[in-house]
Amino acid sequence: MNQRERTLMFAVAGVVALLIAYQGYKSYAASLEKYRGDKLAAEKEEMKLRVEVNQTTKAIQQLARWRDQSLPNDAKNPNSQDLAAHAYDVWLKSTLSKSGVNYQVIQRMPKTTVTIPSISTVGFSVSATPVNLTNIIDFLYNFYSSPILHQITRLDLQKDPTNANLRLTMQIEAMILPGAANTDKLPEGKANAFKLADVAAYRKLIGDRNIFNPFRPPGSIVEPPRPTTETVVDNSQFTKFTGTSMGSDGLIAWIYVTTTGEQKLVKAGDAVNVDTWSTKIVSIEPRAVVIADADGRETRVEAGTMLRAGRDNRPRGGGRGRRTGGGRTEGGRGRGSRGDAAEGASGGERPATQPAAQPVGGGTGAPAETASAEPTGS
Repeated sequence: MNQRERTLMFAVAGVVALLIAYQGYKSYAASLEKYRGDKLAAEKEEMKLRVEVNQTTKAIQQLARWRDQSLPNDAKNPNSQDLAAHAYDVWLKSTLSKSGVNYQVIQRMPKTTVTIPSISTVGFSVSATPVNLTNIIDFLYNFYSSPILHQITRLDLQKDPTNANLRLTMQIEAMILPGAANTDKLPEGKANAFKLADVAAYRKLIGDRNIFNPFRPPGSIVEPPRPTTETVVDNSQFTKFTGTSMGSDGLIAWIYVTTTGEQKLVKAGDAVNVDTWSTKIVSIEPRAVVIADADGRETRVEAGTMLRAGRDNRPRGGGRGRRTGGGRTEGGRGRGSRGDAAEGASGGERPATQPAAQPVGGGTGAPAETASAEPTGS
């Protein structure tokens, strides 16, 4: 075998060795990639199981708390539900009387919430008149101070057209769970479900408001000038965005003309016309609206603010502007004449300082003389 043949043999052997090494590395890389994929899938599955275990643990703890709050239930007594309903009826009448609510009718009624297998409910309908707002606040405070597993599924208040009293109608449900902790009496104790210190704080917070009018922050009511034969009032200057509510097609903005008492409920895209002034609702947020004038200039109006007092919605520029003729500066202050400097200083934007308002509850656009709510359970 000559030198050329030996060289060719070694070259072929080297190529074969490289091919074998490449195939081995390829097989190793594929196995490593598969291992990494299997490990990642296993970690995701472990995380999913941990979340499910955590949720199950919380659900078991919640069920135990609900059983402590349930109306009495004795599986050995076939009349246990009737006894529980009677005990709750006595408690409800006592709580209404203690709160000063002069009820006329308390009736048993079918449940109004979704039916859940193995869980029974006791329903009541209450009608009372005349009552005042303080009585209702006291009742709600006492109702939700109780540890009983109950809820008000509907509450309607109507103003009496002949006086300042109210008419109250509400529907209440209490739950009976299997395995309830109590078998012959209602749960005792007091639930700590309030942010404020006591009922007096809620009387002051709610009692200072007129719940049948659009929300206006306490202390922020602006009295417009009274129109006279010499004064022509521009009602658009006193048109306020008071809050939002959820309608069937999304958020609805509440617009209130304070000088005339007119109330408007508008959606995004609707026009707002007050006297000769007109604007368009561009978008609605939970605590603000963006409006556009006839020239397309957009302004953002916070809840509780007059529509014409909104701030420019365009992004604000910064830094020094470029100098133009006469010493003026575009986008910042210049060093021109005294008059130009004054003009530049007065041309800036004013920051909005109006307080934000919370929306009036309800999303159905109910008339101003009726307040309805469907609160959740305790």
